[in-house]
Amino acid sequence: MLGRILNGYYSDLDGDYYITTNPLVRDGIALLYWIGFTLIVFGWLPSMFTLRILKILENLSGK
Repeated sequence: MLGRILNGYYSDLDGDYYITTNPLVRDGIALLYWIGFTLIVFGWLPSMFTLRILKILENLSGK
C-alpha cells in the first residue's frame, strides 16, 4: 500500500514509468515527499489548534 502511494508520485498510470531509474534518487524523492507531508500534518495543523486553544484560554481568563 505504502509503496503504491510513493510510486504514485513519480510513476505513470501503468506504473512502469519513472522520472529516474536510480532507486536511491527515487527513494530520496519519496522520502522528501513524506517528510514534507508529515511536517505539514503533524507540525502545522497542531500548531494552528494550539494557537486557537491558547487564544480561547486567554479570552476566558481575561473576562
